[in-house]
Amino acid sequence: MGEPRDLDQLLASAPRVDAQPHTVRRGIGLGATLLLTAGLVACIVLGIAHGLLLTFVSFLLGIWPY
Repeated sequence: MGEPRDLDQLLASAPRVDAQPHTVRRGIGLGATLLLTAGLVACIVLGIAHGLLLTFVSFLLGIWPY
């Protein structure tokens, strides 16, 4: 095996990779995905809360004398 090289030398000898910059379209897509996910989570939470409220009210109406 060859001599151990310093990390800086190893990184300096590595080929450079040019990555494309983040585009506006990608940012809009990410924002839309986050909004849709937040909306879905809100719908699930509100649905659970609504179901619990209806269950509680029907329980109270069931045990409450008329």
